[in-house]
Parts: sequence; C-alpha cells; structure tokens
Amino acid sequence: MAETFMQPTKYVVSVVTPEMTDDWWLFALNVVWQGGSWWSVERHHLYLAVNGRWSWQRRGEEDWDKAHLFGKEEALILAKRYAPDVKVNSYLARRVAAEWQQEKRARADAEQDSETGVGGSATAAPDVPQLG
Repeated sequence: MAETFMQPTKYVVSVVTPEMTDDWWLFALNVVWQGGSWWSVERHHLYLAVNGRWSWQRRGEEDWDKAHLFGKEEALILAKRYAPDVKVNSYLARRVAAEWQQEKRARADAEQDSETGVGGSATAAPDVPQLG
C-alpha cells in the first residue's frame, strides 16, 4: 500500500474563538500555503505585505511574491502579532476576547456565589456581539 501524503495548506489564527461567538471566523487571519516553502497571511482577500500593510494585490501581479510571501514560521508569527488588531465594523478582536473573558469570570463568580449562598453585586460584562 502506498504511503499517504499530508500537507497542511492553511492555518487559522485568531484571538476570538468559536466558544466566544459564532462569528469568530470574521476575526480570523489565515496563513495560506502558496507552494514550496512560501506562505501568505490573508484576511478576506487582503494580503499582508512585508511592510506591514494590507493590500488587494493578488499573486501573479508584479513583485507580489517578493512583497507578500513568507516562510511558514514567519507567517505564523506575523499572524499572531496582527490577530488581536483585526477589526470587524467597530469591534476590535482583542476587545471582543477580553469582554468575553470578563463575562465568563462574572458568570463563574455568580455561580460560585449561588452555590455558597454568598451574595455579591458582580455585574456581568455586556454580551459579546453576534455579527451574523
């Protein structure tokens, strides 16, 4: 029997997770294999360039490869660096994640208080927005 070949072709990077919101994917960056040892960092048809700017250019245009392709490790590091700053409408990924964490802690505190009979005045953070 022939050996099976497996090659990862995409990594999804985000500080907003499916546990936080059904719309987590809107905040995601994709690190996409472009062949050989080259990877790009993408977000909804935008490509991260070596200068840190996002562009609409596509592969095949003049100097695209030189400006938009990285080694895999570098692409993953860049995606992790930029992931907290992804913005959807007026929602910043780092803020959505932080508010969800705050709400989760408030729920856990309220649950613990109800189990122990200790009253508290903890106020939960507003719900994380559902954008869909």
